[in-house]
Amino acid sequence: MNIGIIGAGAIGLLFAAYLSEENHVRIFVQNDKQKQVLLKQGIQLKMTERVSDHDVTAETTYENLGKCDLIIIAVKQYHLTTVIPQIKAHSNHKPILFLQNGIGHLNYMESLSNPTLLVGVVEHGAQKFGEHSVLHNGIGKTNVALFKGSYETLQEVKSLSSKNFIFSIQDNYEEMLIRKLIKNAIINPLTALLNIPNGELIVNDHFREVMRGVYNEFEKIFPQLNQIVSYEEVEKICRNTGENRSSMLMDFELKRRTEIDAILGVPLEIARERKVETPMISLLYSLVKGKEYKGDSE
Repeated sequence: MNIGIIGAGAIGLLFAAYLSEENHVRIFVQNDKQKQVLLKQGIQLKMTERVSDHDVTAETTYENLGKCDLIIIAVKQYHLTTVIPQIKAHSNHKPILFLQNGIGHLNYMESLSNPTLLVGVVEHGAQKFGEHSVLHNGIGKTNVALFKGSYETLQEVKSLSSKNFIFSIQDNYEEMLIRKLIKNAIINPLTALLNIPNGELIVNDHFREVMRGVYNEFEKIFPQLNQIVSYEEVEKICRNTGENRSSMLMDFELKRRTEIDAILGVPLEIARERKVETPMISLLYSLVKGKEYKGDSE
C-alpha cells in the first residue's frame, strides 16, 4: 500500500517507521532541513533492545498526496487549520485516518468530502530526537473507528498491524474518543501544572480529590461518561504509567504550545452550550493558558 503521513513529530515518525516495513511511505514535513535528513538517513527507530533504520520518501509540498492509497494525519490539532486546505486540494477523495487528541477535529472532518474518514487513538509512547530519530518507549496499540464510509478500508488498516504495532477496530468512534479525552483531560493539565509524573497524582490525597472533582464535572458534560470510562480507570492509568511525564508536561519543559484547547477547550464549549457549570475544568484551562501566555510554553 502507498501510505501518506502528514506530520513528522514523534507519532508521525513512529507510524512511518513501522508502516514502511511492508509499505511505501511518503511523509509530508514542514521544512526542507528535515526533508533532506529523512531522504538521506531515513527514520531511526529506537527500542530498548534494538535500533533499526527505515527508508521513506519525504516531501514539503502536497502535490503527490493524491498518489497515496491511505492518508494519515499525525499533526497536533492546532495545525489542522493549515493541513485541511491541502487535504481538500490534493487528496483526490482518498481515505484519511485522523490521529489527533481531543474531539475538536471532528468539526474539521465534517467539512471534508472524502467518502471514507477514520479516527484513531494512539496508545503507544514515543519521543522524538532530532529530525529523524524516534524512541518507541511504550508499546500499546492504535484503536481505529469509522467516522464515515467504507468498512473495507477499516479492515485494510487493521491488516497493517505488525508484532509491536497493532491496529484494533472499535465500533463507536465517539465513545473511543471520549475515553481517551477524559484520561488526557484529567492527567495532562494537572501533571503539567504541578510538574510531576503521572503516578504522583494518586499518592497524594489532595491531588486525588482534584482529579475526582474534575471527573465529576465531566460527568455533567457527558452524562453517560461512567458507562464509557470510570474514574477508577483514570487512576489505573496513573498507576500503570507512574513514572511517565505527560505530553503536556513535556510541552511546558520544551517550551512548546500545548493541546489544551483540544483537550479542555472544546469540552468547555459543549458545557456552555448545555448550560453546565464546570469551575474546576475552567480553572485548569485558564491556568494552562496563562502559562502559555506568560511564555512558559510556545
